[in-house]
Amino acid sequence: MLVLLFLLTGTGWAQQVYMNGNLRTGTSTSNGVAAPAGYFASELQPGNGSVGLGANLNATLSVADDFIVPAGEIWNISTVTFYAYSTGYAGTAAPFDTVFVKIYNTD
Repeated sequence: MLVLLFLLTGTGWAQQVYMNGNLRTGTSTSNGVAAPAGYFASELQPGNGSVGLGANLNATLSVADDFIVPAGEIWNISTVTFYAYSTGYAGTAAPFDTVFVKIYNTD
């Protein structure tokens, strides 16, 4: 019985509880060019210098986000997913090799 209860409720533990945003901007570009079937466009809109937020540890630029764990809930963070790009990068290896994550409790 205990195993059955675990199997029935186990998938609930894997649910995403927080998402800051989405990289997709649609199935076509702002000038109407369609993305290939099954894919989405993600593009820099006119007047912007970067998609999303910029960060550079050497320049002491970091990205922060605040979120609140609702009263009575306990969150166990098992994964954190990052998406990054480097404008104009033409290399074959990823230009990123390190990500720093800090979670503060401000109670």
